[in-house]
Amino acid sequence: MTTYKKMKCFNLMTGEFVGYLGTHDNYVTVTDANGAAGLVWASSGADLYLEKDTTPNDRYLGLADQDYAGWGLKGGWRNPVILNSDGSISLKDEPRRKLYGPVAKISANYVAFTEAGDNNQNILRFEMES
Repeated sequence: MTTYKKMKCFNLMTGEFVGYLGTHDNYVTVTDANGAAGLVWASSGADLYLEKDTTPNDRYLGLADQDYAGWGLKGGWRNPVILNSDGSISLKDEPRRKLYGPVAKISANYVAFTEAGDNNQNILRFEMES
């Protein structure tokens, strides 16, 4: 049986706690504990995925529209990732692109992927609750 847990988000530069990984529609957000998604690290061959507990089919972290992070089904918006030694998350195929946020939009605080090599002050460090 898979045990899903909440993922805490911290600003990598300042160490400030900024919330939990959550969901707004199929996009990744930073939210309070009540909106936190249940997550687990999942592997497939040599690839690592961040899997979200979703009924009827689990969804996976990936690159969505306009560099936003999304929760996609197998086949779309699903990308293998790297959990870096500093706790940040990168795309496996583009390791210089890291998750950052929150990016405030009308109804949610979204998480997005940097452009390769961006000097982004809001890169996130992630920590799975025990």
